[in-house]
Amino acid sequence: MREERLYNYFVAMIDLIALMCLSRNMSGISLLQDKYKMDFVVDCFLNDHIGCELRSNFAKLLISLHIDKDPLEQINVPILTRVWGEVIK
Repeated sequence: MREERLYNYFVAMIDLIALMCLSRNMSGISLLQDKYKMDFVVDCFLNDHIGCELRSNFAKLLISLHIDKDPLEQINVPILTRVWGEVIK
């Protein structure tokens, strides 16, 4: 029973950490990227001895903490549609 509660705690903790870094939250990412290195997160994600739910949360952590953080510059998307009233004759 105690092991199950501890496992559920770790599952919830990794999920919380992933949510703290979601949507390129740079304050969360800057605090946590040194504590949860990419090699550690990938190793945990690929480990077959860890339960699926915890591995899933490590996948979310990998995406939000290490993959979806760059680039932070603005992307200019061309406007490919025109309003008929604005077309110059």
